Amino acid sequence: MINRLNQPFALISFFLTMVFLLLSAKPIKQLTVIRFILIFFGIIKWMELCLEKKKNHTQPNVINPS
Repeated sequence: MINRLNQPFALISFFLTMVFLLLSAKPIKQLTVIRFILIFFGIIKWMELCLEKKKNHTQPNVINPS
């Protein structure tokens, strides 16, 4: 898993920015902001899955004939 919890300041600032954008935006723009948030977290989840697959992938043991 990506270490998002190791950077609480970045998380807090991100959420505060999104809350501010949602509060200041018009109702039509709020949907756009929410869509961007969902896409952002979707990309993070996809990257986590890719890293997990890479970590679980092991090289097969090849015995060196010599």
